[in-house]
Amino acid sequence: MALNRWSLVLLAIFYSQVDGQEAILHVSSGSTFREYCLVYNSSWSNISDSLSSAVSSPLLDLHNSDLCSPDQGPPSLRNRSVLVMKGSCDLTRSALVAQNLGAVALLVASKQNLGVPSSNDSEYSKVQIPVVLLRDRDALDALQVFPGGMQVQLYAPPLPLFDDSTIVLLIIAVFTVAVGGYWSGAAEKERMAADMLVDSPEERSDDGELSLYSPVKVMLFVGMMCLMLVLMYFFYRWLVYAFIVIFCVASASAMYNCLQSLLTASGCGALSVSCGERTVSLRSLFVAAVCITLSVIWGVYRNDERWIWILQDLLGIAFCLNFLKTVSLSNFKVSERASE
Repeated sequence: MALNRWSLVLLAIFYSQVDGQEAILHVSSGSTFREYCLVYNSSWSNISDSLSSAVSSPLLDLHNSDLCSPDQGPPSLRNRSVLVMKGSCDLTRSALVAQNLGAVALLVASKQNLGVPSSNDSEYSKVQIPVVLLRDRDALDALQVFPGGMQVQLYAPPLPLFDDSTIVLLIIAVFTVAVGGYWSGAAEKERMAADMLVDSPEERSDDGELSLYSPVKVMLFVGMMCLMLVLMYFFYRWLVYAFIVIFCVASASAMYNCLQSLLTASGCGALSVSCGERTVSLRSLFVAAVCITLSVIWGVYRNDERWIWILQDLLGIAFCLNFLKTVSLSNFKVSERASE
């Protein structure tokens, strides 16, 4: 009996992985377009594998209806795609109603987590039109961007055998760790050389380095990270904006430190201007303005533009480099030998 139960569980997992696929909703009106993620059942729907071969159709907004009965829609949906809300009835019921009215595709907006559309064999065998699920917030965004009507296309590009982006991610990770480690070692070497020239401990330089040289500090650091994850789980709706602000401030500061160190190492002058007893570095002001501007641009357009991921990667790399340079982790093996 136990073996049969495990067999059913594994079979359900296998079928959910095979039948459940992701697709793309291409929404356009004139030269403006948006794309959103979809989930569909490959056993039900036959969706084109490219945008060029996907059928374009006007979208009819029935977002306030679940289309569980024919009287909830217009008399005809001929050659149209229809957007409805996920209701109490089965998806196949809404799909059959839309199909009988002449619709070419059914888009179902869901406020819950997207799951694979499913039904019994006798029902979904009658469905001949694509049935897809999308997030309700994506549907509302499309309706807001295209208030005068829109054309929609559904396509599911095949997954490549090898994703080229993994090579890019590997290069970014190796570059960040290598440069961050080199920068941290060079800064530590300069600090140790400067401390050797100073006899008094009070006169030794403090470059703002954060050292975690005790198990207590390490445990406190890990505990704080765990606490933040728990708070994010329960209060994500509000804390996400706080973390966005923190990331903007931290990444702007990190990029400022990276650019300043790079310009100093390349021999670029500070371009200082004296005003009375104060001296202002024009280079520092220019670099600070650039870093703040880039951080603000990411915060404003983080969900709207495709190219924003490039800026996010640059800010993230700068943050990681500055983190590796600033935070110094302990080597307990060396400390133990030194104490002996």
